[in-house]
Amino acid sequence: MAILCDPGSGNVFRDLGRENPHVEQLKALLAAEIIKMLDREKLTNY
Repeated sequence: MAILCDPGSGNVFRDLGRENPHVEQLKALLAAEIIKMLDREKLTNY
């Protein structure tokens, strides 16, 4: 059984048809960077 898929745009929010995909992508990237910084500085509860 073959699975067909289309190439993505590089922005999952655009691929999902969201209204402001560039804003949502930026927020997601910013959140990821904040999480990395918190982990690096050991400022999380985990």
